[in-house]
Amino acid sequence: MSSYLSAYIKKYKWRIIRFILVGATTFFQNMALIWLFYENFGFDNRISVSGAYVITVATHFLLNRSFTYSRSAKTVGLDLVKYSVMVFVNYLITLAISIVVVEFLGLSIYLGGMISIFFNGLSSFLIMNHFVFNEKLGITK
Repeated sequence: MSSYLSAYIKKYKWRIIRFILVGATTFFQNMALIWLFYENFGFDNRISVSGAYVITVATHFLLNRSFTYSRSAKTVGLDLVKYSVMVFVNYLITLAISIVVVEFLGLSIYLGGMISIFFNGLSSFLIMNHFVFNEKLGITK
């Protein structure tokens, strides 16, 4: 297993690095937008989080599409549909982790959020690499 993982990381090293850079950028963007909407504009916390989420997901899609995977403009529609599937899968992962952490383990919802960030990052890379932006699915650059 470790030799497969090592070979996988070696093969996709630069893509993984770009993915992590996009993830860090969008994480800080999300936090800054929540702060801006909540603290400066005085929006309700649900509106602040929702607005920041929508903007951050759009940024995440566009940056990964152009920077991490170098996709052409002619595949944007299909890429967006497949990306939406990934977002839904990640939502289910987040929900499942939150239920386990909060309801079964009796721990903090924030701990659940932190744990889900790790698993969402891992699943996002794998889903984007092998499904959303995969050139072997009949779509070329």
